[in-house]
Formats: sequence, structure tokens, C-alpha cells
Amino acid sequence: MNKIKKINPNRTKIIIDDFSNPNFDNESFVDNSAFPAVLYNFDCTKGILKTSKGFENITLPKYSTFGSEEIVPDIASLNLTSVEGLIHFREYYVPTSTHSHRLIVYGNDGNIYGNTMFYNWTGFSHLYDMHFDKFPTAINFRHEGADALLLCSEDADDDMKVWVSNYSPYTITDVPTITSACECDGILFCTVGNESKQIWHTNTLDPLDIGTPSENVGLIELTDERGESRKVVSYKGNVFVFRDYGITKISIYNNSFNISHIYKSTSKIFANTVVVCGNSIIFLQRDGLYEFNGVSVNRYNLKIESLLGDMDNTNAYAACLQTKYYLALRCDFGDNLQIGCEKTATYKNNVLLIYDFEKNNFEIIRGIDIKRMLAVRANNLERIFFTFNTDFVDKVGQLSNDGKFFGNNIEKFYSSAELMVEDSSFKTIRRIEVFADSGVVVSIKSDNGDVYFTTYCDGYNVFCPILKCKNFKVQFSATNNVSVKRIEVSLVHGG
Repeated sequence: MNKIKKINPNRTKIIIDDFSNPNFDNESFVDNSAFPAVLYNFDCTKGILKTSKGFENITLPKYSTFGSEEIVPDIASLNLTSVEGLIHFREYYVPTSTHSHRLIVYGNDGNIYGNTMFYNWTGFSHLYDMHFDKFPTAINFRHEGADALLLCSEDADDDMKVWVSNYSPYTITDVPTITSACECDGILFCTVGNESKQIWHTNTLDPLDIGTPSENVGLIELTDERGESRKVVSYKGNVFVFRDYGITKISIYNNSFNISHIYKSTSKIFANTVVVCGNSIIFLQRDGLYEFNGVSVNRYNLKIESLLGDMDNTNAYAACLQTKYYLALRCDFGDNLQIGCEKTATYKNNVLLIYDFEKNNFEIIRGIDIKRMLAVRANNLERIFFTFNTDFVDKVGQLSNDGKFFGNNIEKFYSSAELMVEDSSFKTIRRIEVFADSGVVVSIKSDNGDVYFTTYCDGYNVFCPILKCKNFKVQFSATNNVSVKRIEVSLVHGG
């Protein structure tokens, strides 16, 4: 437990051995057990500092049985300058009564490539007759008794395509561009491009039926001030329309609809961050991370709002897997440093926030510019795959445990809040004891100068700096795989 321990009237010891619950919004500690801190690329969820997650090349199980050997899909063979996005096509093939899962890659060349997962195959097939100038929205649906994939983008030059895997894709010309879709109570609901205040619905569950109102197809117009409709989500027996500045609820009663506006936001909702996570929907607004339970909206008190500032997170993207919400976004750490992708002037996102909504803790990975994510749940595979805006644009990645970005070390950092003991008079730091791996740079940043040390062994390390100051911060930094368990700082009052 973190504490300030009075040894005698002239001596005090500060002990930090619980690094969990970082607080980016406070500059000084609240009480003797709460030491707010900032950190990145360290995982503090277990109370100690250890190397956070990293990124490595995608792997897939060779077969669908648990414990199957992993193989590496040959993304490089596609010769893409960049991988723009991923799609998961789920199919049940009736003639053979088998399930099939395809990982689809959309490249900067505008083409679509497919890999059949769990088939001991590392290659990709070029899916001909499908080309898009913009990453397409993908919808898995049933069409004429078969599983099909609808692909359409908001680029005016792109055709809408339908693909049933055993047949050649064909073009659809009389259906509006679908930007999101969900099913609720046997009815399919869709948002469409160009008419973003319209919600189409059909009880045939076939998206190819929308576009012309009929006995089975209808249209809902939302014309209030909450802005454009960006995403429809089926949740707790209702449909919720996430809009630029609010949420609208569509309730279904005996084939009729009741429309109610249940939330109006004062800051923009970023649609690509809206994800159903367990019993809640989590999403990012410009001023923070929010939870929606079907009735009310509440902001998470993660104490990271200072990182958001007034950042434009139009490119933010999120996914959910098991009990964790994964959010790629842009943050301002206010330190004038350039970590990882921040060395490239054109980066869009620079943080992956991994939030465990059951345990209410989080991990911040800084320096990675994630473009999109795909959460795959199929057979023995539960994993999130990533594509990137900068640095690793030609790769498809997944999380690793070594803290490296595709084999490259990344800077890790922790800083306590400003520590002031009892009053603002001078104290002398006489002794610093650190329980950590070797290679950790220990910094004491004070109002009267700074001192630096590097731990020289795994376990107990001691330094005697003799630094006179009024207040100070404790900091750790490293590039290799390290952990820090505890630090004790011994002070003498007055000198």
C-alpha cells in the first residue's frame, strides 16, 4: 500500500508499491495512499509496473481444434503498399453441412483478397470482379437461402457487390449505399449514405430489398437537431441509432415503431467507437469515454480526460473482445516527446487504450497508429487484428506479450504526481531503494535539480543521491522488457 511513513520527527519515508489506477488529471497526490501518476507502455493493472502489450504479425490456427498449431498468413505475397482493412465472412454451406470462415483483406490497390481460416492455408485468393476505391461496409446476411456478403462503399464510383462464395460476385444497382445494419425482432434496420437522417427497415431481413418502400420495406425519418444517423445497434430488444450528437431509440410493438430521443450530447459522438460490450454500449465522445445501459448515459471516470483535451478523434476506432474494450485514438500527453508513430508528422492515432470494463482498469499503449480493428470469434479463435496508418501500413498485426512493436523496442514511462511532504520546506533525499529488474532508469525530478540512476541488478537496488528540494516526482523509464515492484524514498527534513 502506498504511504508516507513518519520514521521520527526529522525523517520520512515515501513508499510506492501499488502502481494501479493511474490518474492523468491530478498534479499532486490526494492522500497518503493515492499517488496519481501518468504512464504509457507499462501495464499497471496488477499493481506493479510491467511491460505492456506489443504488436506482432498475425497468426491463425492451422485447424479449428483447440491447441492447434499457429500459422502465419502470407500478407507480404499480396505486394500491397498498405493494408486498409479486414472483414470476417461467416458462411454455412448447406450441401456439405459445414461452416466456413474467411479473413478478407482490402488493400490500397482497391482489391479484395480472401483466406479460408482453419484450413492449413497461408495464401490469399484474389476475389475478382470486386474493386473499391474506399474501404467498404461489409454485411453478412442470408440471401435466397444462402449466406452472402454485401460490400458497398460511400465512394460514388464504387458498385455495390454481393458475394456468395461458390458463385461470382454480382453488382447491385438499385439499393442505396448501406453504412450500417442490425437485426432486431426479425426486422433489419439500416443507415444509408447521402440520406443520413433516414433509417430503412425490412422484415425480409434482406438488405437488397431496401430502397423502395413497400409492404415489407419502410422508412423512418429523423429530422431533429441530434444530427446525422451514423450507426444502428440492436441492444436489449430495441434499436438504438447513434447520431452525431445523441441517441434515438426505436421500439418495436406489433410491427409498429415508437421513436424516442433519449440522449442529447453537447460534444460529438465518434461512430466508429460505438461497440456493444457485455451489458453496455461503450463509445467515445470528444470530451470522454461513455457507457450507455439502454436507459441513461454515464461518463467513465478513468481520469484520462486531460489526454483528450480538444482532440479531433474522427479517426478513432474501437472493438470489443471478452471483457475488454479496445480503443485506438489520438491523445496529447503534453510532454513534447515523440514516441513511436509520433515521429511521423501525418499520424492520425497514437494510443491504444485497453479498458477492462469488468475490473475497471486500463492499459495505455502509446506510439502506435492504428487504422482499424477486427474482432474475430470463430471456433477456437478469439482475437483482435489490427491495420495501421503509419510505420506498419503493409502489415496485419495482433497483440503480443513482449511489449515490442513488430520486434522493435518502444519507450516505457511512469511518473508519479508531484510529491510534497507535510509542508513546502526543504528536505534532503538521502536514500532511494528500488525493487525492479535491471536496466530501469530511475529519475528524481525536483524543483532544485534532477538526478538519474539505472538499476544494476534484478531485485533490490539502492542509491544515495543527497538531493535537497521542496517537492519532487519519481519517474521510471526503459526500452527493454522490465518490471518495477516498489520504490522507497528516504527524506531528512531541513537537510
